[in-house]
Amino acid sequence: MPRHYDFDGIVRDEETMEDFCKWFWTGKNSNNLIELLNMSEYRSTDYVRKERFRPFIYGVVLNYEFDTNWRFMKIGFTMSETTKRNSRMTKVERKIDKIYGEGMAKTIFVLAIDPVDTRSCKEVEVYVRKQIGYRINRDLAKTLSFPFKTEWVMTTQAFIDKIRKKIDVAKRARNANTSVFNGLNFVPKTDIPECIDSPKEVTGGYNRLIIYTRRKKICLEEAQTKKHHKIVKIKAFRYSC
Repeated sequence: MPRHYDFDGIVRDEETMEDFCKWFWTGKNSNNLIELLNMSEYRSTDYVRKERFRPFIYGVVLNYEFDTNWRFMKIGFTMSETTKRNSRMTKVERKIDKIYGEGMAKTIFVLAIDPVDTRSCKEVEVYVRKQIGYRINRDLAKTLSFPFKTEWVMTTQAFIDKIRKKIDVAKRARNANTSVFNGLNFVPKTDIPECIDSPKEVTGGYNRLIIYTRRKKICLEEAQTKKHHKIVKIKAFRYSC
């Protein structure tokens, strides 16, 4: 029988836990332990790896009110430093603001990928989008003049507030990462906008989209050929076949 190591006891005892953490991050102690764990015959399919820059998932919301209840959010992935002025999130905000006006974009979250999540970064990125809202397809993103044509979802302000509260709780527990999205179930408590045919995902399945600009009302075809329209709101009409 293998010997039982009371790691829970180590965690509960603050002094012992502090001593262990100090030992682990001193010199090459952690390197030796990690190599030993990865070489172990008892290892299954997972590996342990140190990282200087952790992979992050971020969410930037477009605060332009196409609809009073709904929001568009770009959810992406970065391996770069997230605290610098020229971070990936800052670049995304600038590009959105350039089209929709200063202050229209805001970063809602920047979370490290759960360190015990064995999925690829891309898989986690896709998973987070599904947990947050309905996917926006490339055609609709192009019609709405989004600076990025992919990685968008549509969600509600109420759900964004719910996510923020959950992240705040995780931050207080010093455990804020993408695991906060586990168990989230996006069920909007507001009506789907008229431009959405499918309640499961936005795939451009509208029949006719009308774009209201500050100057005039234009149809979908005009919106796709004219690049500099300032969109005020969108509305769609379905044909009954």
